[in-house]
Amino acid sequence: ERMTVSGSYLYAATESDTQELVVFSVAAPGSMAPVGGYDVSGTQDGQAIDISGTIVVLGRDDGSGPELSIFDVTAPSAPVLLGSTDLSEEVNGVALEGTSFVHVAADDDQAQYQRWDISNPSTPTQQASYNLNDDGEGVFFDGVYAYVGSEDNSQELWILGPLTPP
Repeated sequence: ERMTVSGSYLYAATESDTQELVVFSVAAPGSMAPVGGYDVSGTQDGQAIDISGTIVVLGRDDGSGPELSIFDVTAPSAPVLLGSTDLSEEVNGVALEGTSFVHVAADDDQAQYQRWDISNPSTPTQQASYNLNDDGEGVFFDGVYAYVGSEDNSQELWILGPLTPP
């Protein structure tokens, strides 16, 4: 997803090179207005975003800057970058598991599904990965399973246990 809502704020992953994360106030939907944002290093577009509590994770295109960034949005008007990592591939989907883990759908040769430990956001570490045979296009986590969309024509939906992919 390129946007997510929490409370009276909408968080958007954008194609702007000067602000890939934009926060909008939606308290009055008829007069929605940007209230904050963040420009991540590099020029990649924002592709995916999710929020849990006050943690936002942003996934971006592959390029010269980090593809996965973690923010504290306790003050939505001033997101604080807590950490980031270079996956060397496009991130097409992110789904938070609380505030400690993020599930990633990516364009990768061998690991289109990835699970990252972000409990220490300054040093995200990959915990698991799985080869879907083609690009991962989106991911949703329901508390037990990760549902991952794939471009693989023989299997476009994968249901994976978070710690024990099949």
